[in-house]
Order: sequence, then C-alpha cells, then structure tokens
Amino acid sequence: MQAADACKPAVQGSYASATCTRDAGTRWYPWTICRSSNVSDPGYVVYGNLVTGSGTSAVRCTIAGTYIGAALIYTYPPQPTYVTGPIVGVFSGKCVDVDNGSDRDGTPVQIFPRNGTAAQTWKIVSDGRIVALGKCLDVKHNGTANGTVVQLCTCNGGGNQQWTGTADGGLRNPRSGKWLDNLGFNAADRAPLGIWDCNGLSNQQWDVPVG
Repeated sequence: MQAADACKPAVQGSYASATCTRDAGTRWYPWTICRSSNVSDPGYVVYGNLVTGSGTSAVRCTIAGTYIGAALIYTYPPQPTYVTGPIVGVFSGKCVDVDNGSDRDGTPVQIFPRNGTAAQTWKIVSDGRIVALGKCLDVKHNGTANGTVVQLCTCNGGGNQQWTGTADGGLRNPRSGKWLDNLGFNAADRAPLGIWDCNGLSNQQWDVPVG
C-alpha cells in the first residue's frame, strides 16, 4: 500500500470521487472504507478505478445501507525508466555478454564480440539496475574484494546489483565502492568481468546506451 497524498476524494454518502492532476505515467486510485450504522461493524474496503496521469476516479459502496467512513488517494511510486543497448568496453572494443545467452542464475558475464543478441542487450535502469535476459548484473556472493566476478542473477534489490555511471565512463557498484573491470586487461573472447578499485584506466571504461 502506498502513502496517501494531498488530493482528497469528495464524499457523498456511499459515493466518492476525486479529480487529480498528476504527471504523465503516475498511477493513482481512491481507497475507501465502507461502514454500516452499527458501531461494531469493522467495514470493508472498496477501491476506485486506477488512473494514469491526470483524471477522475470514483468509488461506491457495494452493500446496501453502508456509507463511506474514510476515503484517501493512494499513489504508486514512479515507474523506473531505462535505455537499452549494448555495453562496450573501451579497452577491448567488445561487448558485455552473458555466457551462451543463458538466463540461469550464476551465469558468468564476460566480454565477447558484438553479435546483436539478447545476451548483449542491456537495460540501464534509472533505479540503478543493469538488466539482460530479465535478470540483473550481480556481484557474486555480495563480494567486495578486488577480483570478485560478476554474474547474471535474479533481481533482488540488493546493493550488489546496483550500479552508477561515473563521469569518466565507469560503472561503480556503490556497495563495494569498486568499478566494473575487465579483469587483468584481458581482451580475449570470454574474458571475465569483475570489480576492482578505481584505476581511471580504459579497462574500467564503458560505452553505455543513452536515451
């Protein structure tokens, strides 16, 4: 359940409606408790229709003889946005790639020549995730040590799946404080990727998709 906001429904007995101004893409709905005249009646909840952006939503009690005792507006948090495309290593000229295109948890993430497949198509999401094949770029076992490899894993909201772009083209994992690194300056196909202290060098620089 999301927090209530300042837009309030107008209530008339068993009916309530609300007209709210919202940014495009913002989802909201009225939430009401209907009660009878019996003071011991706990009531029941009725939801209005979901609205995206600005609009009007109404709700009515569904049982005869009941009225609206409380009404609020609930707003969903903003949906994350993303851009999609390959991530290319400046040092190697190769793409960040999911080994064999497998979506199995624990699949290694490596570099490989560009091939245009889903294994090299990444979503850079505004909430800090980097996603391919429906799963997240993940620092293995929540590691923080230099050389810890990255893998594909089910998105779980953990800090080991968060990444922020840096001004010099790096991808930093805030939990570990380390950068996505083409380990050992290895430009060979299927060379592993991991995390390492920032070094400002090209094996930690990545061309990412932009909107």
